[in-house]
Parts: sequence; structure tokens; C-alpha cells
Amino acid sequence: MQGIGETLRRLRACRGKDQWQVAYAIGISPSMMCRYELGQIKVPPDVMANLIRYYRSKGLATSYCAGCPVQQAAREMQIRELGRVA
Repeated sequence: MQGIGETLRRLRACRGKDQWQVAYAIGISPSMMCRYELGQIKVPPDVMANLIRYYRSKGLATSYCAGCPVQQAAREMQIRELGRVA
């Protein structure tokens, strides 16, 4: 499974954008955008919200939330429920 940084890089490349174009559009520096894409630092929720709006990507929201503690707990509950049904 690819990390959120790789997801951001691929999405940007598919849209034909440079890091600086995306960075300035969402109000961050190009160096921060680079660090997010390389996975050097975590993308804060406010920056991710801006990226989701910029790209108009529900899939990006899903990818970002997949690692959230709330999402992980929900997934574990689903697995336990499936185990009871089987």
C-alpha cells in the first residue's frame, strides 16, 4: 500500500502540475509540499483539506483517513462483527 505522500505525488503528476503550482494554490511553500510528498513529515488536517478541495478528490480523503485512529478502530470493529457472523 502506498503512503499518502506517494498518493499526492501521483495525483499531482496526473494533473500535470508542478509542486510549486500546487503549493502556492493551497498556501504552503514548495519545500513543504516536497516534504509531504517524500513522506518526511505528516500532512496536517488543514493542509489535507486544502489539497482535497484543490484536487476535488474524495479518494484522497479516503486515503488520508485510512491511517487515522478513528478509521482504524472502525475497521477493527467491522472485522470483529464479520467474525461473529461467520
